Amino acid sequence: MMAITLKNVASVAGVSTATVSRALAGSERVAPQTASHIKTIAEDLGYRFDNVARALRQKRSNLVGMVVPDFAFPYVQELLVALNQELFQAELVLACVSSFGALDRELAQVERLLGQRIDALLLMPVDPVGSAAVVDIARAEEVPVFQLFRRVQHA
Repeated sequence: MMAITLKNVASVAGVSTATVSRALAGSERVAPQTASHIKTIAEDLGYRFDNVARALRQKRSNLVGMVVPDFAFPYVQELLVALNQELFQAELVLACVSSFGALDRELAQVERLLGQRIDALLLMPVDPVGSAAVVDIARAEEVPVFQLFRRVQHA
């Protein structure tokens, strides 16, 4: 089954794709009755926003990348829950991956996330000194980097 597009919705509604786009975005430039009609048709057809197209237009992905050494690290799960809650409120999505505790994999994962056009990078570095090159790569692409350092307490 092919994805339903703005063009499909516009064809059924008998309006332009621009009108459909405005109506679904909540623009006041579309009469309330027309907007309601378009939204009903879009819902009936199963239309979903194309976040990739939106990201291209806005030059934002609304995606925050995060690299952790290991998902089993203490407090990582709590951190993921808290971050997801906050990012959800800001209409952002968190993409979290593991570096498996290796610098080369940390770099590979950051490269993959940069390929997704992340808007920010949260990095729990494998090695604060060795990970500096990874941070430099992200910053060279003008992606804000936030390093999350873990402190180990000894008994």
